[in-house]
Amino acid sequence: MEYKVTLEEVLRGKLWDVVKPEIRINIKMLLFRINYMRHIYASPFVITSGLRNAEEQKKINPKSPNSKHILGAAIDISDPDGDIHYFFRSNEDLMISVGLWAETRQGNWQHLQIYPPASGNRWFDP
Repeated sequence: MEYKVTLEEVLRGKLWDVVKPEIRINIKMLLFRINYMRHIYASPFVITSGLRNAEEQKKINPKSPNSKHILGAAIDISDPDGDIHYFFRSNEDLMISVGLWAETRQGNWQHLQIYPPASGNRWFDP
């Protein structure tokens, strides 16, 4: 069975019609890249966070007001056992080929984004 991350999971209740064009482009790139990796993983990804507005970002992580989530360029996947983190660590070559960057494990989720962080490192601390 094919499990895809959907636009609705990334939008998290926001209306596509009011999303800025540049953010729409980011979301489409994010979905393509995440779903490529999800297909290889061969199990569903449970999305815990996608597109955020500035107010949501301030509540979730006030230390990161310029989060890629605000640009529609980042996603968090539930990862309570670290299996998804291990999958991405083991497939860094695929992350490079599709253009994904990831936070080092911080909790029970895996953060991924389509733009490099300031450090340029494939794996980075938030």
